[in-house]
Amino acid sequence: MSPKNILINLNDTENLDHTLKSACALAARHDAHLIGVYVIPFFHINVSIHGSEVMMQELQDDERQRNREIASDMVKKFTKSLKSYGILGKTRVVNSVNSEIAEAFIKQARTADLVVIPQVISDQNCNVENDFVDKVVLSVGRPVVILPRGKVFEQIGNSVSVGWNLSAEASRAAFDAVPLMAKDGEVRFVWVDAKQENNNLPGAEIAEAFSHYGLNVTTASIQSGKKSVGQTLIHEADINGSDLLVMGAYGHSRLRELVFGGATLHTLKNMTLPVLMSR
Repeated sequence: MSPKNILINLNDTENLDHTLKSACALAARHDAHLIGVYVIPFFHINVSIHGSEVMMQELQDDERQRNREIASDMVKKFTKSLKSYGILGKTRVVNSVNSEIAEAFIKQARTADLVVIPQVISDQNCNVENDFVDKVVLSVGRPVVILPRGKVFEQIGNSVSVGWNLSAEASRAAFDAVPLMAKDGEVRFVWVDAKQENNNLPGAEIAEAFSHYGLNVTTASIQSGKKSVGQTLIHEADINGSDLLVMGAYGHSRLRELVFGGATLHTLKNMTLPVLMSR
């Protein structure tokens, strides 16, 4: 079944035009509702350090008003895009209880079939915390499509590369991606550095399972060589003309710090095509 509720974040104003075009095209393709969420962060100043209570309240009020104005502009841009693509949708403007965007966004995103967010690059003005994508992927409990910054993707799902290694994360991601896979498209399961056992071809079982969906399925077993697993998956997806890379997200929280596995981290930083991650 195609996704019917796709949710995106509107806080990344610098990249919003690209995100909207990609997300609207995806929603139009699946006849889905598109939900745009803008989070107004809580603005707090330590009064004892910075000045009088009255002054601080004025600063807080000014910052809230500025954020409300930005939210209004983003909602207008979102609504215009919906009309342009002829799709239905709605916006949600919510307040965060702290300075972070991710926590409030994740609560909204758990009500959607699919979450679509742009890549975050630390030295660019993304208007969200640097680990926003990390937090969403690891905590939302929904499949997340991350879009490379500065690019528009009108077609997602015609040619899909799936990183496969028999792990629970890879299995979850692969099956979560099925609704996005075009019936007449190509699906390629790529196992990096697989160990062949009992004369079975790596990925043969998952390829057979996916063939029952009526998909054109192939498998590939490749060696990473001097590349990392993340580099290898991206390279294979690129040379095969894939428009979506699917992979499990490997990571955990450690002392309130999010720690990603190497393949996941490399992919998030160096993606060249949309990546669907699940955990």
